[in-house]
Amino acid sequence: ISMMRYEDYIFVASESGNVLHIHYPDMAIKGAYFVSSEGAKVSAIHPLSDNMFWFVLNNGDKSEVVSVVIWDGKISIVGRRNLPGTNLQNLVKWNHIYVSLDAESGSLLLLDGLDDASNADAVRGKVFGHDIAKGRYLKGLSVVNNIAFIGATGAGGAPTEMIFIDLVNGKVLGSAPIRTNGQVNAVSATHMNLKSCYESIAMNSDLFIPLALKGGENKPYQMMFDTHVDVEPILRMLEQIKADVGDEYGPYTEWMMEGQQTNAFNGGTWYSNNDKLKPGVLAIVGIFSSDHGELVFKFPWWEKYLKPALQPILDEIFEPILGKGVVHSRILRAQFAIIQPETSSIHQHWDCPCYATVGHRVHIPVTWNEGVRFDIGAKNLTVQVGLGDVFEVDNAVSHGVVNTGTTDRIHLVIDIRDEAVDNYFMLEQGKICGMKNTCNSPAQ
Repeated sequence: ISMMRYEDYIFVASESGNVLHIHYPDMAIKGAYFVSSEGAKVSAIHPLSDNMFWFVLNNGDKSEVVSVVIWDGKISIVGRRNLPGTNLQNLVKWNHIYVSLDAESGSLLLLDGLDDASNADAVRGKVFGHDIAKGRYLKGLSVVNNIAFIGATGAGGAPTEMIFIDLVNGKVLGSAPIRTNGQVNAVSATHMNLKSCYESIAMNSDLFIPLALKGGENKPYQMMFDTHVDVEPILRMLEQIKADVGDEYGPYTEWMMEGQQTNAFNGGTWYSNNDKLKPGVLAIVGIFSSDHGELVFKFPWWEKYLKPALQPILDEIFEPILGKGVVHSRILRAQFAIIQPETSSIHQHWDCPCYATVGHRVHIPVTWNEGVRFDIGAKNLTVQVGLGDVFEVDNAVSHGVVNTGTTDRIHLVIDIRDEAVDNYFMLEQGKICGMKNTCNSPAQ
């Protein structure tokens, strides 16, 4: 009746008061614990640390929170306190207090004093919104940007819905139907953060440009996370590639097809499009996708060069919002592009909606000079960024780049999906991957 994921573990509670401790993703059972008494059910699980948890118990007459320590496959109860209400469901930390649902009264509760373990009577409850359930059973709670998303299971003809409540202003914002004949047990936003079933997510709603809005003119580019990354590891990686490849075809050999014989290549329309829209622009590709993003391919240089250097950088950028270890299952494309001074440029163009609207295009300048001009949108806004800045562009609107300086302009370009990539396919050395043909089936 209750479940929660914490890091690499899943906890599942049954009506009998048993809790299974399961390792993810192999689903191996690490332990089975009995924490209930007097017929109480475990209605919520809230992690405090790797080994300490709160279990919320209901027995029909009262609700209480039990503090437990799990160590070496065994469980120890180290404290218990009564809670307001008699049938509390879910427990989500919001700012310095906790949000819960009283299924008996059909209300949302704000709990204060729960962190004060020294005082058994410290927990105070404030009823927030009387009878928001309107006769339905409340269970399932997640808080994103101060908005509570609540599951309300219908009975006797009442609809099952998701209810939205503004916790700051105390207003019910509305509801949306949930098409199910069963009971809503959990609400989470794990695509945003794995902690969403027990902690509120204080996300910047403008963190990513919503995919549904790409191609508009409201926000053609934006900075991300106020993040500035150290580009020195990237520069060292590029120098290593240069040293390994040599300069048989000139100073840009490692950027040319002739110098990438130990990598794979983009074929099909990729080079013809580049010749028309990006004359003289060269690339080092680590990951690439088919036009619609259904198939994603890792090139040999991704594993050999790019991944070791980029993994800690991408974790630093994206883990605060996507969760631990998630970003590397979301990458559609990962590539470097170099624009040489005066001799190459990116003409004004917009990218194919078939892939521009399935991923977020994130840029990191690796080398930069004052002569680089990156214009985007109908108003030709100039992107104001510096070395190591992280920013997203709406590549579904018109954009272009010129380099009138005296040094190369190199950007790391990453396309990130909102959901995980179903599968990655490894390309062998020397294989040619065409966006519209070769890449359209794994066999090819």
